[in-house]
Amino acid sequence: MVFCSYSHAQKKDNNDSIDVAAIMAKSPLTEIEGKQVIIGQIDGNGKNMFFKTLHWALQNICTKNFEGINELDKKKMQMSCNLAFPIKSKETETAGSCDFKATFVVKNNILHYVFSDFVIRSTVLIFTKAIPIEKLNPMKKRTHALFLESFFDSDRIYRNEFIKQLKAEKIMPITHMDEIVNYEVVTGMNEDECLFALGKPGLTSKNTKETQWVYNDSRYLIFSNGVLSIILD
Repeated sequence: MVFCSYSHAQKKDNNDSIDVAAIMAKSPLTEIEGKQVIIGQIDGNGKNMFFKTLHWALQNICTKNFEGINELDKKKMQMSCNLAFPIKSKETETAGSCDFKATFVVKNNILHYVFSDFVIRSTVLIFTKAIPIEKLNPMKKRTHALFLESFFDSDRIYRNEFIKQLKAEKIMPITHMDEIVNYEVVTGMNEDECLFALGKPGLTSKNTKETQWVYNDSRYLIFSNGVLSIILD
C-alpha cells in the first residue's frame, strides 16, 4: 500500500468530507520493498556527523558499552538503533507514539538516514496491540487518515529537532581512527575517542586531578586533563 497514491476525497462517518489527497500530500513516507520508510540526509562533513550521531546515541541511549545500538560498523560508518517519538493531534495533546528503527550511513561524505519498521501505539484509534504503520488504511477509514496526518506533523517536528540536536553535538578531534575501529584504546586518546572505541563506561568518577572510567571487563581508564594517561586491565 502506497500512502501517497490517493487522489480523491474521503468521506467522514458523518458525511462531511475530508481531503485524503491533501493529507497524503504531507506524507514523508516512501515505499521500499513493501515497507514504508522515511529517508533523508544530514548536511555537513559525513564522518564528523556520523561520530556526532554515535556520540548522541552513546550519551542518550546506551546504558553501558554499546548496548542500545543494534548494529555498528565504525569502519564503514554505519549504525542503527531503535528510537521513538510522541504523536500529537490537533484535538488532543497526545494521540499515541511511534517506535521505529533508525539507520545511519555515510555515503559520498554525507550522512544519510533511513527510518523504518514504524510501529504505532495509539490512544485515539482502537488497537488491541501496537501495529505496523503499513496496517493503516486511510482510503477506507477516516480515523486512519486523520491519525496519519498527526503522524506526519509529529514526525516533521521530531526530525527537525533531532537533526538540530545532532548538528549541535560537540565532539573532540578524532586522530586515533584505527584504534577506534578496532575497539582499542592507547594513551594519548581523548575522552570522546575512548568513548567511540569502547562505548559507555559502567562507572565514572572525577576529582580535581583526574577522571576515571570503569568498564565491566574490569578495565580502568584514567584521564588527566581529558587525555588518557593510564590503562589498567
